[in-house]
Amino acid sequence: TFERTVYEVDAHQWPDGKKVNGRIQRMNWEEAQPIIHEIYHQLPRHQKGGLIRQAWWEEIKFVLRRPYTFAIYRNEAGVPEGYLIYFVEGGRFDIQEWGYLTADAYQGFNRFIVSHADSVAQIHYRPGFDGEVVQVNAAKPLAHYQVRPDMMARVVDVEGFLTSYPFTLEKAGRFAIEIQGDEYAPWNNGCYEVTIENAQHHVTKTTATQLPKATLSIQRFVQLFLQAQSLDSLVFFQQMETEKEAAVMIQENLPDGKPILEDYF
Repeated sequence: TFERTVYEVDAHQWPDGKKVNGRIQRMNWEEAQPIIHEIYHQLPRHQKGGLIRQAWWEEIKFVLRRPYTFAIYRNEAGVPEGYLIYFVEGGRFDIQEWGYLTADAYQGFNRFIVSHADSVAQIHYRPGFDGEVVQVNAAKPLAHYQVRPDMMARVVDVEGFLTSYPFTLEKAGRFAIEIQGDEYAPWNNGCYEVTIENAQHHVTKTTATQLPKATLSIQRFVQLFLQAQSLDSLVFFQQMETEKEAAVMIQENLPDGKPILEDYF
């Protein structure tokens, strides 16, 4: 369900960017942690399924596992707008996490990375893939990168998932989803009637339904609602069956954007 972009390139191939007016400061963990914590939770890419990180997990991830270097970007007014967590080892500049709230913060760190090209042979970066490749915005984009499968998702409680799902609620109406063939969580099998009205929704599990219905396996359900696959694609490749009214209701009420799983326990 989740994918990862993989950049593993010769250091001198990493594209340079424009100069910006902010400044970058290396910090120890105690100084950097509250800034990183705040920026991480503001990043738009982490607002859709991202892990809500506690301080204890950040300590494990960034202190106990290996000695990372922490850099903070501040704008001209001194306000933190980005961070870079990395290590240099064996001729490799390895980016563990790169967060930025503004284009200037991105450009500033990009030039910071490029400044290491004469001291390392390779630059590695493996962010979660959200459908966009930021490097294509460079004047000379990277010619080679990979998008590879990463973590799989599993819904163990379809009713609870649908009840808490962030439907856009743009189109009122009723439809049903039937889950078939879930061998490992058989309680998921069955019909789920979804009602959207008055800017809210509720879900009822039933054994049968008269509502317009979409039928699919638990795997395809996860792909559809986490937007790893579009409804049109699943129907085209005969991975789900749906009545037109149900398809319209689902498509009109799916939120925009693909969730990213960049951090996990």
